[in-house]
Amino acid sequence: MEDLRRRDFSLNAIAISLNPASRGLLLDPTNGLSDIERGEVRALTIHSFTNQPVRLLRVLRFSSRMGFKLEGRTQEWFDLAIERELHKPFRRRMPAASCVPSPRRAPNRGAESLEQHDLMEAVNSNLAKRHPDYDAIRDL
Repeated sequence: MEDLRRRDFSLNAIAISLNPASRGLLLDPTNGLSDIERGEVRALTIHSFTNQPVRLLRVLRFSSRMGFKLEGRTQEWFDLAIERELHKPFRRRMPAASCVPSPRRAPNRGAESLEQHDLMEAVNSNLAKRHPDYDAIRDL
């Protein structure tokens, strides 16, 4: 339970007990299931973004892949991290495919979200320079 409470987002803090006495019991100390039912991604602490800027990308990936919105306080923390340019020194490159949703959903939603938040450079500097036509991609 302590490990689950230390996770970055509530939807990552859900598990099923493997203990023989409670096997199959849903463990949800941060109420992540409720967030999933509401269609929200909720950070458990502001340090989710300040300690590891890669989570700025991850929260957008989660929201675009699942069609979820950022919970209010999480959105404020996200905006504050962007305002403080915590993503600027971030140089790890993530595969572009890991930032976009599955083909069943709008395939451009993740990339468009990254560009709107000035995070495309962290994923692919060539795409950041090109500014794809998302309306044309959506129509395709």
